[in-house]
Parts: sequence; C-alpha cells; structure tokens
Amino acid sequence: MIQEQAPAKVNLSLHITGVREDGYHLMHMVNFSVPALSDTLYFEPAPELIFACADPGVPAGKDNLVYRTMALLKKTCGVACGAKVTLEKHIPMQAGLAGGSADAAAVIRGLNRLWQLDLPEARQIELAVAVGADVPYCLVSRPAVVTGIGEKIEVLGNFPAFAILGVKPRANISTPEAFREMDQIQDHRPYDDSALRQALSQEDFESLSRCCRNDFEKVVFKKYPEVKTIGGKMRRAGAWMARMSGSGSTMIGYFKTLEQAEKAAAAFKTPGNIVFTAEV
Repeated sequence: MIQEQAPAKVNLSLHITGVREDGYHLMHMVNFSVPALSDTLYFEPAPELIFACADPGVPAGKDNLVYRTMALLKKTCGVACGAKVTLEKHIPMQAGLAGGSADAAAVIRGLNRLWQLDLPEARQIELAVAVGADVPYCLVSRPAVVTGIGEKIEVLGNFPAFAILGVKPRANISTPEAFREMDQIQDHRPYDDSALRQALSQEDFESLSRCCRNDFEKVVFKKYPEVKTIGGKMRRAGAWMARMSGSGSTMIGYFKTLEQAEKAAAAFKTPGNIVFTAEV
C-alpha cells in the first residue's frame, strides 16, 4: 500500500486580475502549504477504480474529484489496471483551504507511484491543470507566487517564518458563487506585486500586513459578518495580520511564534469552530 499526504493550502494574498473568454479567472496568489493540516490517501492495486472515504460529508462515487482524477490518469496514460484509493479526511470542506485540490494532487502523485508511470513533474502539472485551478499548486506544495489560472507557479526562495492560527466557522462558502459575486462588484485588473515581493524577501511583517489582500473578503465579509469578526478578534489577540484564505470561510491569523498562536487559539475553541495552529 502506498500513502500520500495532502496538505492544506493557504493564501497569504489573493487577487483576481482578469477573466478569460472561456470564463476562467486569472489570479495572482501567494500560497503556502500547511503539512500539519493534511488529508491522507492510501493507494492499493485493484481490478477497477474504487474510491472510499468514511466521512459522510465527502461526495461518494464518480462525482468526487478524487475519482475524476483517477479516471483522468487511467485514460490519459493508457493504464489497463485499476486502483483503490481510500481518503482519510482532515481538511475541512468549503473552507478556502483547497482540500479537494490537495487530494487530487495526491492522487496524481500516488497513482504515478502505484502504476509506475514515471511522469515528470511538468507532465503531472499538465494533468493537474485539467483537474482544477488549485491542483497544480498543490502538486508543488511549496511557498510560491501563482498566476494565470493557477498553472504558472514560481517557487519562492525566500519566505518568512511565522506561525498561523486558522479558524473555520460554521459558514460554508461556495467558490463558484463567490466568483460570480466578485464579477458583479469588481473591475478585475493586473496586480503590481513589487512591494509584496520586497516585504517577503525582507521578512517585513508590518509591510506584509499592508500589502496582502484577499479580494473575496469584499463579498464574504458582507454576507458572513462573523468571518470578519474572527479576523478582528485575531488581531486583538496579537496577530500581525488576519486574512481569509481562498473564498473562505477560514480566517488565518498570522503570529510571530507558535506559542502566541496557540495562546490566542483558546478563545476560538467554541462549538461550530474548527481551530488549528501550525508553524510555517
């Protein structure tokens, strides 16, 4: 049996910079992964494609992104045999943490090993683009600037060290719906990231707190004010920045040390919240 970890993805910064004629959105994101919050996938030989997950909230059968990724690899690579993939779910869903995309990326890595496909990373990324916009980054899973529709990934050599506190409230947010609402209120434009890059290279947290934005906050905070409230509470607890990840609803508080993040976490451990801390 082969095992793969699928770490959650967090957006330090997220800008929608345009919309292509085919409807795909152009993005500018600074992403990092959180290995401390990961799904686990297990791969074993089988005569056909089988997907299993004990979490009742995960869509079953052929509609699941894991199964669709399995089917894509089998067809594209001309594989005659099957595989059984078992998903152990830990990343909350509809949280802005790319759990489904992380799982799909793990499927590409895991089946590449199980079926001995020997696919280079560039070919794996090509397949990932066909699955979903966040999947290419989840394959790379290192701090990076991500542009285009998610397929252009520039790994960052210099990335500051910090700790995070993540809080996902009860609210579940549909990413397609969030994009539709953003299209109605925002004129998407190219983003100049020079100040952001300088702040990252200098590990300047004060400048980062001014440079980092998440465009989705404009619509999410209005519809779900409790998400905005969490961010304010994080800053009052000592976070140098609090930003939503993806289309939400997870808020991420940024702290200089894990001790600070864990101390602040206690105030958020109430019914309905999913709370996690990690060093980055």
